[in-house]
Amino acid sequence: MSGANARKSAVVLLQLHRPSEDHAALNISLLSVYEKIGSSGSLFSDDRILNILSGASRIVEAIVDCPLTEPPCVSCVRPVCPGAVRCEDVSVAMMLSHESQRGRKGAHKLRPVNPQQQRLWDIMYARHGAFGNLEPSYSANMAPLVVRARTLARRLKSELPDLSLRETNIAILVAQLAQLFDGKELFNAFLASCMGVWRVQGLSRSPSEFFAQTSGWVEVIEPESLKSPFEIGQ
Repeated sequence: MSGANARKSAVVLLQLHRPSEDHAALNISLLSVYEKIGSSGSLFSDDRILNILSGASRIVEAIVDCPLTEPPCVSCVRPVCPGAVRCEDVSVAMMLSHESQRGRKGAHKLRPVNPQQQRLWDIMYARHGAFGNLEPSYSANMAPLVVRARTLARRLKSELPDLSLRETNIAILVAQLAQLFDGKELFNAFLASCMGVWRVQGLSRSPSEFFAQTSGWVEVIEPESLKSPFEIGQ
């Protein structure tokens, strides 16, 4: 999901089928891909996404790559703010407690917890640790996306009340893949081996005329091949 006025949002529809046998592998097929979704005249990009999802048969779950919830201070409806330390919101109390238990480690000091920008999940999982310090959920860059995602979630609930809408974080997914392959070096080696397979499959870009007679060519995927991601992944 991108900004509301940018033609950079995309939707991928997958069909999942689990065979009747116990412990059988889940079959996944690509139904359709919609890219460069933006506003067109009086039709907003959210309307287009809503039409795509509501037109899909038997859709039960969707995952979006931006926050679906707001920081405590943003969602707060109290008429008077007592301040973070005296706030009776459970998530704010847990945020402060988590940071106080963690304490200071090393010379580098993180910025103070800010329930106006950060959610409890941000403090517990995206503020430090294996994934580094990710951008707060309600920063200047993310706030417009959060507003758009929240609005879309409400519209989806009206049109598709049984749809389960969930959130993910692409930066963390990439970091987890790197960990899965034993760190950055082995992850890079894995991608290099994939490039070798893609070249054998004829999915790599052919050397230009000059490089056909000399060295220095760099193997990369042919852009046309990117239109068939499941073929690349086989």
